Parts: sequence; C-alpha cells; structure tokens
Amino acid sequence: MSSQKKNTFFGGVAILMVSTIIIKVIGAIYKIPLGIILSDEAYGDFGAAYNIYSFFLTISTAGCCSSRCSSSA
Repeated sequence: MSSQKKNTFFGGVAILMVSTIIIKVIGAIYKIPLGIILSDEAYGDFGAAYNIYSFFLTISTAGCCSSRCSSSA
C-alpha cells in the first residue's frame, strides 16, 4: 500500500471516529432529558418504537433495494 493510500485511509478512519463521538453526544443530549421528563412506561414505549425506527432506517439507508436493482442490470 502506498503512503498516499495509507494517509487517506487513516484520515477516513479519524473522520468516522470523530463523527461517531459527535453522534453519541447529540444522542445523549436529547435522551437524558427525555428520560427525566417521561414516566418509566412512556420511556419504555419510546425505546420500543425507537428500536423499530432504527431498524427500518438502517434498512432504508443500506440500499437494500438499490443493490437488488443493480445486480439485475
């Protein structure tokens, strides 16, 4: 692997690490107050709905349909 490719790879890894940390902080900013505001039952309902939402979000952003379409073309 050339030096230029290594620099590009490690730069990409660093960007992904920083963006993951930022996303975790943003998630904590709204989930912690939400847990304080809502009752235990309401927060449990939110957690169940959020799990379903994140599953479908992952499927939609993964390109499930686009990979099927591109393989047939």
